[in-house]
Amino acid sequence: MWAEVREKAATWLEAMSPRARRAVSLMLVAIVAIAATSVFYLRPWIEQRPAAATSLTGTSGVQPSYFFNYDFKSPALGWAVEIEAKQGSRPDVGRYWIFRTVDGGRHWQRQFRGQSQTAWMTLNTLHFVDLRTGFFLAGDPMSLYRTRDGGDHWTSLALPPNAEMAQFADPARGWAATGSDLYSTSDGGGTWSAPKKLPTDTMGSMPTFRDGSEGWVGGGGTDVQPHVYATRNDGVSWRRLDLPRSTDASPDEPAGTFVQLLPGHGVMVYVFQQGPGTAYTYTTFDGGKSWTVLAVPPTPGGNLGPLAFEDATHWWMVFALELFKTADAGQTWTQVDAYVPGEVRQLQILDARHAWGLTGDGLAFTSDGGTSWTRVKPPTEK
Repeated sequence: MWAEVREKAATWLEAMSPRARRAVSLMLVAIVAIAATSVFYLRPWIEQRPAAATSLTGTSGVQPSYFFNYDFKSPALGWAVEIEAKQGSRPDVGRYWIFRTVDGGRHWQRQFRGQSQTAWMTLNTLHFVDLRTGFFLAGDPMSLYRTRDGGDHWTSLALPPNAEMAQFADPARGWAATGSDLYSTSDGGGTWSAPKKLPTDTMGSMPTFRDGSEGWVGGGGTDVQPHVYATRNDGVSWRRLDLPRSTDASPDEPAGTFVQLLPGHGVMVYVFQQGPGTAYTYTTFDGGKSWTVLAVPPTPGGNLGPLAFEDATHWWMVFALELFKTADAGQTWTQVDAYVPGEVRQLQILDARHAWGLTGDGLAFTSDGGTSWTRVKPPTEK
């Protein structure tokens, strides 16, 4: 099911016009991950580091590549998952390692390791909801792993039948989903509720919940009218909310949507179309009664790069070697006079001054709002 979601998103991207494709290429990667795994306010992000001198020919000695995902809670404290993927093998099969740093990445301690038949899911689901409680998915069949002591010990817990995705809002409350059913837990994954039905056209997306009642999920793929679904009763029932259609939207091409919750309040919705292709982004701060189009920063070609959030209205965006900020939820943008060490492809913001960035060769950290950055090496099992 989730491979189909990634395939469908890739098909949409290919069908778009060059300008629309440029506008969403970076954003789509993050949103597909959101659609197929967990959704959190400070979303972890992924790094790929190919092995040195990898051979693409020959039949002996398969050389692996390594992928990383990180989740930081402070300038000093953070976790990483490293995945080994070997050429010629199934891309979702591989070994994994969990690491922790307590000194800002100067040193990494290995806490856990294993083999996953769903390494892509393991890579995307590592997340700590507080300084001690974290979760990720791994294994075959898929299991939920939980720690309550900062990663020193992990417990394997059963997921609901056929569930392949899960997210947690805090140490107790969480949700798991199949393609059509939604489950909830109030004891950190120890027990799960009876299934509730999801809307039929959610494209296999994982609903995202702000608390124990309010949830959102994208819809579409067959309907030209972009829309999302919202619940106020923990998924017992869902209400369809239609979004405005862009003036340059194709009148005949189906529209699909992906939802991201903003910190505290507010919702962001990404809209994609096939055919000639349009891609645009809306926000709402009144539960979907009104929608506002996101303004594009003054980037070359008017492109939108990866977004990260301090709070509901203060956002950062990186594009190539440039950093932009908004204080009004994306209606106006200011370019920051900053030295960015290489291309920072993703950001995780801790507060107005402190943020972690993912570069092409590791990590970078800023303590002055992005004006200057310090490089940090990733962990390694080798």
